[in-house]
Amino acid sequence: MPLLTDHCFRGSGLLPVPSGGLGASDRFKQVANAAKLPDDVTALLYADVPGLVDLAQRTGGDQIPAEALANIRALGGVLAWSTTDGDVSNADLYVAVH
Repeated sequence: MPLLTDHCFRGSGLLPVPSGGLGASDRFKQVANAAKLPDDVTALLYADVPGLVDLAQRTGGDQIPAEALANIRALGGVLAWSTTDGDVSNADLYVAVH
């Protein structure tokens, strides 16, 4: 499944997007393994919170206060997915906290 940032930021230097897409990301693989992400999902959403914080810090704007930054950095990736089994749909959310 291609990552949106793979299309939007490739070559910009803003985000280190692996050339193999989301499946080539070590951070994604770690979160997916910890969350026990099923092989067959109907929808998938992933956010690399530390990567997004780094992007926000590099692209300017107001600096995040140190205490808030420490709290945000305690989060890892956020992963949401849905699955379907017959007429039953399920949605799951996993937030990695360090």
